[in-house]
Amino acid sequence: MNLVFEHVLVLSKDQLTTCNKKGVRDAINDYMKQVRDEWGFEPMGYRMHLDEGHYNKQGKFVANPHAHIYFFNYDFEKKRSPLRDLMIKGKNDKGKSPALNPHFVKMQDIAAESFRKLGFRRGISKGEKNKKHQEKAEFVLSKTIKRYKSIKRLVQNLDSEIVKKKLIRTEKKKDIEQLEDLERMHKQQIQPMINAFENLERLYESKQIDKFEEELENFKALQEKITEKDLKKSGRKLKKFKP
Repeated sequence: MNLVFEHVLVLSKDQLTTCNKKGVRDAINDYMKQVRDEWGFEPMGYRMHLDEGHYNKQGKFVANPHAHIYFFNYDFEKKRSPLRDLMIKGKNDKGKSPALNPHFVKMQDIAAESFRKLGFRRGISKGEKNKKHQEKAEFVLSKTIKRYKSIKRLVQNLDSEIVKKKLIRTEKKKDIEQLEDLERMHKQQIQPMINAFENLERLYESKQIDKFEEELENFKALQEKITEKDLKKSGRKLKKFKP
């Protein structure tokens, strides 16, 4: 059995600067009392951490004030470990395990209620943030697919067409040079863009949101090198080369 149940209460730096120590202490004590009343954990105390954080891309230190909350993992009335029950998610209305543990969600509700009188507002849970990232990815991908499916159709047979035309028009050096330019454009600009687009689809299907967003930047950079107008112009050039 884990004797101590510890978790972190993250606080807004901006809002914290407007509060006095007593107000923060009272809010944390109220939070610990409500957790004890709800689940049976015995409060042991807390420690404030005000000097931790990270450096952003501009080299500026960004503080991350938070409190480590400690509970004794034992309900003296029921004579059992509350943590065991706390880790059980249960089932939602559809009979499936919910994405977020409802006990921890309720803890966030209690923390928000305890700190509301100090002007704090509840933050967005990690699960909600991931949901928003997923929705953003779906929106970006749907727009990308719609716009570039036509491009994919324009270029999917470009390789074979170029080879055919080269064989037919070997007697004309100028024609060959133009075809080689088209072939070079296809290999150096068009095909990498198609590969990046297909990679976007794979990353989305495998729910790799962070890598999806990185690959999206790569795709945009490739896309800027060639436009749909360029592709249509290349298609018109190919049509001029008749056997």
